[in-house]
Amino acid sequence: MYLEISGFTFQQASDRGGAVGINLVGQFWHSFIHENRFQNSIAGIRLTYSASVIIHDNLFEGGEFGGSGITIVDSFLNIKVIENTFLNLRKYLGSVAGIGIYASRGRFSKGSDIILANNNLRNISGYGIIVYDSVGVKIRGNTVESALIGIMVYDFSEAVSIENNWVRGQLAHGISISYSSAVINGNLIEENQGHGIEIWKGEMERAPAVELLQNQIFRNMQFGIWSERVEYVTACRYNQLKENKAGDYATGPITEPQPSPELKQKCEGK
Repeated sequence: MYLEISGFTFQQASDRGGAVGINLVGQFWHSFIHENRFQNSIAGIRLTYSASVIIHDNLFEGGEFGGSGITIVDSFLNIKVIENTFLNLRKYLGSVAGIGIYASRGRFSKGSDIILANNNLRNISGYGIIVYDSVGVKIRGNTVESALIGIMVYDFSEAVSIENNWVRGQLAHGISISYSSAVINGNLIEENQGHGIEIWKGEMERAPAVELLQNQIFRNMQFGIWSERVEYVTACRYNQLKENKAGDYATGPITEPQPSPELKQKCEGK
């Protein structure tokens, strides 16, 4: 058995209420959602406690009343979000995200097994992609442009890989990792108004653990890489940093980052 939804337009007719275009709850059969258009929904697609869902080649637009794209909550095992387009997502009140993964820690050792690949996200007033309290999420080959923060991973998320994405022109930071573990590999991170990559713990008990490998980090308006402490960067190799306005490497408090020869030494061995 399987479920297929294709060729529809889902559009909320006013700014009242919290309409969701497609809402799957406890769906474990193979589901395919493709080639639909979503506009004006609090979420175009929402998955809760579901598995074996493939979402591809859909268009998500903000429209007159705004809204978010895809929301995935407590879902696990073979969730794929591939080659979708997210444009002009915003809302006067409330948080907006192109793709949001929440409380999806999975039921097996490898975590939730969620793949976000080759999506195009542009002009989003909140987060392009956000991962919250989740395990086993792969973010690869996406373009995130002109969001508030391009990709954010936080609240004790683990085993998150961010690979070969183009993260450009955010209003704040390109990639933000807080009290979570992640591998950031092979991304082009450029021309963001904040840091290219920021890594921080704040007041939380758990320290982040982040590997930075083979990234290109260019022309960001603050630092290329800012980590609250040097030890939060567990590996740092073969990255290229240049023309970041405040400098390439920084550590220190979030309110007052300072150039860091120690982080430069760790990353470049010079």
